[in-house]
Amino acid sequence: MFKTRTVMFCLVLLTASLVLTACGPSAEQIRARDEARAAALAAEARIQSLMNEYETLNREIPEKEALISDLEAELAELQAEYQALGGTTR
Repeated sequence: MFKTRTVMFCLVLLTASLVLTACGPSAEQIRARDEARAAALAAEARIQSLMNEYETLNREIPEKEALISDLEAELAELQAEYQALGGTTR
């Protein structure tokens, strides 16, 4: 009787472990999930990088536009000075 119960218990335990293994994700599914997770993390990092670059450009563009205006004004002054000194225009 004890032997029969032990054998039945082992069979039930084996059956339960086989069912749980069969119901779980396969190695291919786990690999696909991990690859998808890695791709999502890479995409999030790229998004953050692009957002940082966008913020930097939003700061730098007005500064560069102001520099262009200053340089254009300086160019006009230098051209006027050149003309006053008898230079010819191109």
